[in-house]
Amino acid sequence: MPSESQLREVVARSVTEETLVQYTADHRDNLGHTEFMEEVADLEDLRAQIRHPRRVWGDSYALSELAMHLDIVFLLWSEPLVPLRR
Repeated sequence: MPSESQLREVVARSVTEETLVQYTADHRDNLGHTEFMEEVADLEDLRAQIRHPRRVWGDSYALSELAMHLDIVFLLWSEPLVPLRR
């Protein structure tokens, strides 16, 4: 099983200028969980943020890249979106 740092490396290597543009737009539009972009000026800065423990992680981009790399499917359950019946 790959370690967290190995998985972060997979995601960091996959980012492109297009990814940087999207994260920049999300941050500009005040979308949640983009605070890490305050320290990002270029692609290498974004890669450094992804590699850093306890920074950006588990977002849809990272999960998509890891799913393709590991050839797996993530099934995510969000309770606030599904009414609970007890």
